[in-house]
Amino acid sequence: MPAARRPGSSDGHRSECDHAVDGRTISRRRRPGLKELFTTGYTRNAIVHNGMLDAGVHLLAKPYSLDELAARVRQVLDETA
Repeated sequence: MPAARRPGSSDGHRSECDHAVDGRTISRRRRPGLKELFTTGYTRNAIVHNGMLDAGVHLLAKPYSLDELAARVRQVLDETA
């Protein structure tokens, strides 16, 4: 039986993250194997580690256009594991 949802909620995987647990961990716990694209308002330097994103992490920094978002979503979906 599917889990109950609040009225007006969706199956979308958008989450305001608890800062004690990062979004990647939350995503992988909820839906292992789901392709992820993270967005952030922080500067890229605040997100990367020693100038590099963790392997397999896709990041789109704000601000971005709808065209940029669509292109990145397509890129992530087309990527093979």
